[in-house]
Amino acid sequence: MFDFANSSYTTVIISVTYGIIFSQLVVPASSDQENPFEYGNLLWSIALAISYLLVVVTGPIFGAITDYSARKKQFLFYSYVFCIISTGALWFVIAPGQYFLAFILIIFSNFFFASGENFASSFLPYLGPKEDLGKISGYAWGIGYFGGIAAVALVNTLGPKTIDNFSSLRLVGPYTAFFFYFPEFQPFFF
Repeated sequence: MFDFANSSYTTVIISVTYGIIFSQLVVPASSDQENPFEYGNLLWSIALAISYLLVVVTGPIFGAITDYSARKKQFLFYSYVFCIISTGALWFVIAPGQYFLAFILIIFSNFFFASGENFASSFLPYLGPKEDLGKISGYAWGIGYFGGIAAVALVNTLGPKTIDNFSSLRLVGPYTAFFFYFPEFQPFFF
C-alpha cells in the first residue's frame, strides 16, 4: 500500500498537476517573453534541483545513520510525515504571486519524499526471497501507478487550472497529502 499511497505525491505534485499550477498560476506570467511561463518553469526546475541535490548530499549520511542505528522504519516515518505536512501546507499559498512560499514548500516536500524513497528501498531485501525481489518491486511499482491515477482523478474534481479557479486549486496540496496519509498511517503503528 505504501507505493499506492506515495505515488500520489509524484504523480500529482511533481508530474501532472502542481507543476502546472506553480509555473502558470502561482508565478506571475511574463507578457514580454516568447514563453510567458518561462520564469515559472525556471523556478520549478530550480526547486526540484535543490531538493534532489539535498537528497544526494544527505542520502549517504542518512543511510549510514539508519544502517548503524537500525532505525530505518523511524526515518521512513519521519520523511513520510514531513512530506505530508509540507505538501498539505501548499494550502497556504493563498493567491497567485506567492511563489516564494510555494518554492520553499516544494523543496521541502520533494526532499522528504525522495529521502523516504531511499528509506523505503532499504526494506526491499527483506520483503521476500532474493529471486522474487524483482517481481515484488514490479508489483509495488504497478500498484503505485494505480495510486497515482486515482490521486489525479481526485484532484481533477477541483476544476480547471485557471486563475479564476485558484481558490479551489489550493486544495491540491491537502488532497494529495491526505491521499498519501490515509492508507499509510496505520502500518507504521501496527
